[in-house]
Amino acid sequence: MRRVWIAIAFVVVAGFGLSFFYYPYLPEKIPSHWNAVGMVDAYLPKGIALFLMPFFALFLALLFYALPRIDPLQKNYHYFMPYLEGFFLILVAFFLYIHVLIIIAGFGVRLEMSYLLLPAVSALFFYSALLLRKAKRNWFVGIRTPWTLSSESVWNKTHRLGSYCFAVLGVIFLVLLFAPAEAVFPFMIFSVLFLAFLPVAYSYFLWRQENRKTRS
Repeated sequence: MRRVWIAIAFVVVAGFGLSFFYYPYLPEKIPSHWNAVGMVDAYLPKGIALFLMPFFALFLALLFYALPRIDPLQKNYHYFMPYLEGFFLILVAFFLYIHVLIIIAGFGVRLEMSYLLLPAVSALFFYSALLLRKAKRNWFVGIRTPWTLSSESVWNKTHRLGSYCFAVLGVIFLVLLFAPAEAVFPFMIFSVLFLAFLPVAYSYFLWRQENRKTRS
């Protein structure tokens, strides 16, 4: 077994361990959602709130383990599997981080959740940028449009642009640490939608261009 999967298992087990350890000490209801300005606006019973993230991390770990093995293009994973496994580890660690924040909030500590999440989300985008640059054509990972999946060239060029877009998102999320709380969430949504749509549109443009050359 690769060491990264041992690390992923450790992160998942750590999440469950924290839940069982702190369960007797926490109130019956725990903050579970924060609004756009960082105020708590929803609560969950602690039996759900304390195990939601660990179970989600466990589900993702099992899914991540299975997907490369059932992909019809599984031979291509050989070229970027170390980067993909690194992403899996970072993602389950991200959910452990959220889990820890929820436990802290359960003890009545007021958290500026938007600002606490921004650096972690930024790290996810930076690593995603690296993964996109390395990813080869497959059915589960990357910018999977009809046009990237139908052409190796379109896939590679689209993922090069996508890598730049995700790196820019990582920078934007860091810059938002210095923005007013009420501006953080709207700008996050706008920047993600715009920079995620850009490679999709670009893949169609490349595919059309490639088809014209083929017909000529």
